[in-house]
Amino acid sequence: MAAARHGTHWALAGFIALLAGGGVRAVDPPRPTNVTPPALPTPSIPVSVPVPPSGPLKPTPDIPPLGLTTFSQIDGLATGKTVSVPLQAVTMPDPLPPPELHTGYLPAVGAPVHDCNPIANSWLTAEAVLWWPKGAPLPPLVTASRGAAPPRFGGPNTALLVGGSADSPESLGGRFGYGFSVNEQGTAGLGATYFFLGTRVRRELFGDAPGRTFGRPVIDPATGAETVLPVSAPGGPRGTIGVATSTRAMGWEANGLFNLVTGPQARINAVVGYRYFQVNEGLAVTQLAVLPGGSMNVADQFDTRNRFHGAQLGLTADVVHGGLFVELTGKIALGQSTGLVAVRGLTTGPGGALPVGVLAQATNSGHFNQSSLAVLPEGTVRLGFRFENRSRIYVGYNLLYLSEAVRPGEQIDRAVDVANLTHFGTGVAVASDRPSLPFLRSDFWVQGVVIGLEYRY
Repeated sequence: MAAARHGTHWALAGFIALLAGGGVRAVDPPRPTNVTPPALPTPSIPVSVPVPPSGPLKPTPDIPPLGLTTFSQIDGLATGKTVSVPLQAVTMPDPLPPPELHTGYLPAVGAPVHDCNPIANSWLTAEAVLWWPKGAPLPPLVTASRGAAPPRFGGPNTALLVGGSADSPESLGGRFGYGFSVNEQGTAGLGATYFFLGTRVRRELFGDAPGRTFGRPVIDPATGAETVLPVSAPGGPRGTIGVATSTRAMGWEANGLFNLVTGPQARINAVVGYRYFQVNEGLAVTQLAVLPGGSMNVADQFDTRNRFHGAQLGLTADVVHGGLFVELTGKIALGQSTGLVAVRGLTTGPGGALPVGVLAQATNSGHFNQSSLAVLPEGTVRLGFRFENRSRIYVGYNLLYLSEAVRPGEQIDRAVDVANLTHFGTGVAVASDRPSLPFLRSDFWVQGVVIGLEYRY
């Protein structure tokens, strides 16, 4: 057994010697063609434990439910978990409101003409009006000449003092309106307007001037020639003569409004309704004659009244640019115009009172009326500012026209038989059908400035 262990040692020693001496070359064993590398272990990333902050805790805001992957607090790597916390901080209305374009009382440039409905829910308007009526047409009523020569109309050395057309003075008044929409969309509405002009009187007085003769021009009905009734003259009769004209107007309308066009900067509405208009005019000629036994007053009064009733159509356009606006309105009414003429005279003096004058005699005194077809158009332009609550202030121009009207001066017939003026001591009255009532028609208009406020609510 010892011999065997000894032989083994020698064999191992010889093998080592061969390797050391290089006499024997080692050969690698054959390798397989497909080698699967061993799986590497997954490295574990240490996660640090967060340290709670010092001081009071603050609430963590909600994370929107966008379905995104959350991130690690250490290295920002995705953990694969999604967020499903509901949104609680902000609620978005639907639809979104328009952005605020302006602040203050006036809308910004480019702001829409209407903030809600085309026609306001309700509105009130108040306007001060300063209007000029058409001048009153007058026949020749007063003439004058130098010296004692009779001032016959159209003759030499004669001036016409009153006649042709008398300028009517401006008249102050007011116009008021109210309206409201009748549906939720604000596309239809009802409105009413009332206006008035205060009575304005224009007076002129002539007579008793040194070196001048005043007279009343009349026509001799027998010959058609001009003659004159003296008022005052140097060394002759004494007296004065006065002429006064007056005008007063009023009216109202009730309309339905229907929106036709509504845009970001403009709207157009149709107007359908009923129109009433009335104008009253007066003409008075008064004479004071100084007589040996006292004084005598002679008066001629011519009054007219026109009443119009009719159906009305129109359009109104409203254009805005920021706080500025321009409104154009055009309306036309078709209906019936009824003219009333009242003529009366009065003479008072030492002999008593008589119901006649010079131009107002028994042949033309009384009340007369006549109706005819007429049109009444009206145009208005307004320029002003509008506020955020849609109320407005403005100035404008207005024109109102009546095609058929009776005017006082056109109802005078100057054909007077002087012999019938017994109260002047001119002779014995004779039968005559003059003066008569011509009942002439012309037109009438009134125009002027408006200053107003419109309150919408």
